Amino acid sequence: MIPLIVGLWGSAWASGYARLDFEQGIEARVGVFAPVSRTTAIAPVLRGSGRQAELDLGLSTELGALHLSGWMAGGMRYDATVPFFGPGLAFAIEIPPLPLYFESTTEYRIFRPFGGTADELLKRDLVLFTLRYRLSAGAQFEPRWRNPGGLQSNHIGPRVNIGFQRGDAIGLFAGWDTLGTGVLVRATLLLRF
Repeated sequence: MIPLIVGLWGSAWASGYARLDFEQGIEARVGVFAPVSRTTAIAPVLRGSGRQAELDLGLSTELGALHLSGWMAGGMRYDATVPFFGPGLAFAIEIPPLPLYFESTTEYRIFRPFGGTADELLKRDLVLFTLRYRLSAGAQFEPRWRNPGGLQSNHIGPRVNIGFQRGDAIGLFAGWDTLGTGVLVRATLLLRF
C-alpha cells in the first residue's frame, strides 16, 4: 500500500519528506521526523502556498498497524492578512494481509479571534484497495465547513496512488462537489528523504 500520510516506519534516525499538492495552485510541505522513541517522533511541518503559510508542530506515533499524527498549526492567510491557529489530527491504518488502507485527516482553523469572519474545518477521508504491488485505487471524500456558514463543499470521487522506490508516491484525485460548485482535480507528489 502507498500511504500519503508519512510515518516513522520504524526509522531510528531523523527522516523527512517533501509533499507537493497540485490543484489550482501548488501547496508545498516539508516535514521532519525526529524520533524520541522507536515508535514516536516530534514532527514539525512547514506548509506554504499562494494562499497561506503555516507551521505545524506535533507528534507522530505508530501503534501496530495504526499511524497517528496530531499537531497544532499556526499561520497566516495572505488574501485577508488574517492569522489563524488550530489543531489537526491524521491517522492511517493498514492491516496486512488485507489489501485495504484507510486514511483520515481533520484540520480546524480558527480565524475569528484575529478578525476573520469564519473558522474552517477541512476533512479528507480515503479508502484504497491494493490492485498491484505499487498501485492502489479507491475513493476519497473531502467536505469543507465554515463556522458560521455550514457546509461549503463536499467533493467525492475516485483516488489512485502509484508508488515508486523508497516509498515515494503520487496520488491522483478527481472529485465532484455534491453541492454543485464544480470538480476538484488534485495530484499529490510525495518524496521521502
